[in-house]
Amino acid sequence: MKNIKMMYFFLFGGFVLLPNVYGETINQSMEGSMDIQITHPDESIIERIMSISILIKNNGWEDKQDISFIFTSQDNAMVPVSDNSIRIDKLSQGGSYGESINFKISSDINPGIHFLNVKYSQVLVSNNKEPQEPIVHDIAIPIVLKEEPSVRI
Repeated sequence: MKNIKMMYFFLFGGFVLLPNVYGETINQSMEGSMDIQITHPDESIIERIMSISILIKNNGWEDKQDISFIFTSQDNAMVPVSDNSIRIDKLSQGGSYGESINFKISSDINPGIHFLNVKYSQVLVSNNKEPQEPIVHDIAIPIVLKEEPSVRI
C-alpha cells in the first residue's frame, strides 16, 4: 500500500514539475499546390539543441524537382548540428516528404527573439516533362532564446 502511494506521488509530481514545451506550426501553400508545414519550438534554452521538422506535400498534378530548404541564422545564434539544408531530388504528384533538422543554440548570444531564416526553392516540371525556372521563397521563424534557469537557495 505504501508503494502505491509513493508511485502515485512520483507520477503526479512528475507531471506537475515537468516544464511545458510549446511549439508552433507554420503552414504555407506554394505555387503548384505544394503545402509546407514547418514545426518549431516557440522558445529554447541557450546551449541546448532544438529540432525543427519539415513536412511537404505535393497536392498538384505535376511533379516537382530540386526542392530545397536552406536554414541560416544571421547572428549565428542557431547553428546546425550536421547540415543546414534539406534537399529532395523529386516529389511526384500526390507524394509527401518529412525530415527534421537539429540546431545547437550558441552560448555567446543575448537572450531574446532571434530569427531562423529558411530559403525554400522548388522547380515545377510542366506537364511532367519540361522543368521551369526555380521558385524561391523566404520564410522567417521567430524563436525566443532564454538563459538556463538558475536557482539559489
